[in-house]
Amino acid sequence: MDSTENRIEPIWTTIDEKTRYPIYIGTDIIPEFGALFKERMPRCSRALLVTNQTVEEVHASKISQISESLANLGVDLIVEAIPEGERTKSYWGLGMLYDFFAEHQLDRQSVIIAMGGGVIGDLAGFAASTFLRGLSLVHIPTTLIAQADSSLGGKVAINLARLKNIVGGFYHPEMIYTDASFLQTLNARELRAGLAEVVKYAVIMDEELFDYIETNVENIIAKDPDVLEKLVRSCCEHKIAVVEADPEERTDRRAILNYGHTIGHALESLYHRYLHGEAVSVGMVAASYLAIKTELLAPTDAERQSKLLSRIGLPTDALGVLIDPLLQPMLHDKKRRGNTLRFVLPTKIGATTIKDIPKKELPDLLQYLVEKRIFSPSEDATAIDEG
Repeated sequence: MDSTENRIEPIWTTIDEKTRYPIYIGTDIIPEFGALFKERMPRCSRALLVTNQTVEEVHASKISQISESLANLGVDLIVEAIPEGERTKSYWGLGMLYDFFAEHQLDRQSVIIAMGGGVIGDLAGFAASTFLRGLSLVHIPTTLIAQADSSLGGKVAINLARLKNIVGGFYHPEMIYTDASFLQTLNARELRAGLAEVVKYAVIMDEELFDYIETNVENIIAKDPDVLEKLVRSCCEHKIAVVEADPEERTDRRAILNYGHTIGHALESLYHRYLHGEAVSVGMVAASYLAIKTELLAPTDAERQSKLLSRIGLPTDALGVLIDPLLQPMLHDKKRRGNTLRFVLPTKIGATTIKDIPKKELPDLLQYLVEKRIFSPSEDATAIDEG
């Protein structure tokens, strides 16, 4: 871009004196991608874009724009589409990417572009972090969850058996390029699932954002471009502030981002009918009830959260879910310390605390959630979805 007045101003993330990168946020900004990419990585002559087959088809025109803009600047773009879904985020999917990287003879100046949702970002990021001891990485998130949360902060991972994100590390990109126009193609369920992460940020650190979501539910569901971009930008700013203060989750500061995820991840890993955001929604409701039980949260605030999630169209309970199978993945939660699990619990809308709960108390806590009908096993419930 030659005109400075049309330039997209980035939000900068500073991890340490050697790691600082821009996050570009806007709507319909793909045409400017090539120039900003080349400015950031002037020595790159080959990039490999990893996406899934659905994104490749739905956003073929945007991929063509990216390819053309890079070609005009001397960068050859290779596109590889992999099967979509959480099960691809595995040793199998990782090996597939390594084979692609080797087949195309990528070198240390090559760049990996992860274009998709959380699965693509995590998997391609992990592959980039380990191939040739580390290739430069760029994120182009296309889902609300990825734009508002998962592409930010440098976490990369794959799943192991039924343990989510258990193998991974921290690997920050060279840039993140967030075009909110991608969100216009999301179906209603995907959009609602992404909103769970947006609500999460509101509950843990921003009551004004919570108020804004409550006021604009209809505009959000209608995919108002300005509203969606505002939500993405707000979440991005909040996450950057947390990540900069605690880049590798060494303190409780970054741990608050796991609100709703201890139970949510367990639910998601065992019952594949839940999208990530849907499982997190149930996890947040469960956490709010645990906060009431431990006298940390007023019931009115818990009800306010549940009501907003319901208005959005997210689940606030898990019917047909047996609680006993949830214990095993919860006991492998990455936030555990010795014989205690760390739960992020709200103290009011906009604030949280960390509560250490001994493992031996988990069965009773889950039973309490059954009594409150957050979990409601049915007679024909199966412990694990195989589909």
